[in-house]
Amino acid sequence: MIKGSCLCQQCRYEAGGELFDVLHCHCSICRKLHGSAFATYGGVLQDKFKWIGDTSTLNKYQSPNNVARYFCGNCSSLLMSIDSSEPNTVYLSLGGVDTNNEISPEYHQFVASKASWHEVNDHLPKYNESVD
Repeated sequence: MIKGSCLCQQCRYEAGGELFDVLHCHCSICRKLHGSAFATYGGVLQDKFKWIGDTSTLNKYQSPNNVARYFCGNCSSLLMSIDSSEPNTVYLSLGGVDTNNEISPEYHQFVASKASWHEVNDHLPKYNESVD
């Protein structure tokens, strides 16, 4: 079981199954959302995902690239995203995962639009665009 939460612990979730499609995204939208050189996500099946507890502060932002981003309105933590082209997959923002799951990123995407001050120099495959 994967468990996660926002910084203030107001919004929490559980997801069954294993993470798949674990990636580092370097697109400008993810960089701005995370305030970082890249964002790391992992997919879970939507029917295995559920919010737990009080989600009254949960907000949704519809990104220009047709991705719905869900975040806590209290502490602003980005928790998960759903891409309209993959409606059965929830992409967890892995910085919010609380359980000690084995997480191994598989690749980098949108490397062509990475931050100019960041070097991607690990062994993972690198793609200039999205990986479908």
